[in-house]
Amino acid sequence: MCNQIEVEAVVVDDGSDDGNELAEVVSRYSNASLVVHSSNCGMCAARNTGISRSKGEFVSILDADDELVPDWPNVFESVIHGCPIS
Repeated sequence: MCNQIEVEAVVVDDGSDDGNELAEVVSRYSNASLVVHSSNCGMCAARNTGISRSKGEFVSILDADDELVPDWPNVFESVIHGCPIS
C-alpha cells in the first residue's frame, strides 16, 4: 500500500437552486471549501474555478452524478506514483 495522500475538496456551486443545502453539507468537512457562482456559468467555468482554487499538485474532477471507486485515495496515489494497486 502507498502512503496516504492529503485530500482537499473544492466544491463549486454553479448557480444551483439547492445552494443552502450544499453549503450545509460542505461545512461538515474541514478539508472542503465551497465556491459559489451567482449564476450558472457552465461546466467548463465551474471546473476552471475549482481548479484555480485548489492548492494541490494534482486535480481530480468529480461531477455531481459521478461516484468514486472504493478506496479511491489509495487508487489515485497508486496511479500518481506508479505503485501497484493492492
